[in-house]
Amino acid sequence: MKRPIAGLVRLRECGSDIQTLNEVALLEIYKSVVSAIPAPRAVIDLGANVGLASLYFAYHWPSCRILAVEPNPETYDILVENLAPLTRSGRCKTLQAAAWGFHAELCPVADQRPGAFDGYTLQEAAISDDEGCKIIGMAMPEIIEYSGFDNIDLLKIDIEGAEARLFRENTGWLEHVSSIAIEFHGEARAVSKFDEVTEMHGFRLRTAEQHTILVSKGTHGQITG
Repeated sequence: MKRPIAGLVRLRECGSDIQTLNEVALLEIYKSVVSAIPAPRAVIDLGANVGLASLYFAYHWPSCRILAVEPNPETYDILVENLAPLTRSGRCKTLQAAAWGFHAELCPVADQRPGAFDGYTLQEAAISDDEGCKIIGMAMPEIIEYSGFDNIDLLKIDIEGAEARLFRENTGWLEHVSSIAIEFHGEARAVSKFDEVTEMHGFRLRTAEQHTILVSKGTHGQITG
């Protein structure tokens, strides 16, 4: 691809990867985000899937560095391949883990829809669960420490409902974040009290689109609805 993603991209023919490509590259669901945030230096992509959003951000912000976080082992392998040029250049790190409210062992829910790689959902693992299926869940302070970033200019969140846990637990880590672009699932926005929590930490609504809500610090009023 040449734009709005540069380079070779590997996708699975069966499943949701083609739909994700359409959303990111054709519909450009993050266009309002890149328009609203000038030249960020540090981006964390939670729920990075096969890396298309990270590639989109890297294309539009040539000087930014990115940490791409993805829990699904199969998807993570493709993510690593797609982001390899950015990784080799020192612009990107990857992490196989799930963003969670606290450090935990997780496992996929039993009724995962085949091929729905964009809907990979996790729950806390039971003692009886197969060790081979367990995924590490990490709290945001752990992820931020792994990133090496002092401040995160953009935190992109698309984690299939686990966003409710991020904002229900200790939210002191929000002091290190300047903007959040988030997709909510189900009742997660209300359950997490996202609007109240982020406002308390100095965030204001920037854009509210069907796919993504963008909030930022130091910005008053809504740009688009």
